[in-house]
Amino acid sequence: MTSSSRYKSKSKPKPTFPDRVRTPADFAQLIRAMLAPNKAPIPVPLLLALGVDGEHILCGFGVQDDAETVADLRVDKLKALAAELGAVVLVLAHVLPPGSAVPGADAAREFSAIAEACHRADLLLVDCVVVRGGRWWSLRSLAASL
Repeated sequence: MTSSSRYKSKSKPKPTFPDRVRTPADFAQLIRAMLAPNKAPIPVPLLLALGVDGEHILCGFGVQDDAETVADLRVDKLKALAAELGAVVLVLAHVLPPGSAVPGADAAREFSAIAEACHRADLLLVDCVVVRGGRWWSLRSLAASL
């Protein structure tokens, strides 16, 4: 046998980490890449706070153990995380298991409320990107359309 080129892989390409994160699509790509090694869908919702520096590079992330929804988040903990990471802004990532409901007006309002509370505390929370399987939604965009 001279070549194995006739045995082409039909597997999906592996998600890659973006160099910079500027848009909700960049964050969705980043989240998928972070979860890719797991291969199996997550069984329960996962809520992360992603810290981004002034160069639009992910500088770390944190999980608030007692928060299952955006409404459960505490501004003081988010502010402490941003300081610990040296983050200029935070973006929330809410990863949902298969079959979860599509985020709607209530989720967008919850995000707007926590973003406003963060703003009053001098913390810039710019978006919450919700990821479920191959789809994603920006709660900031959903809130703007209400």
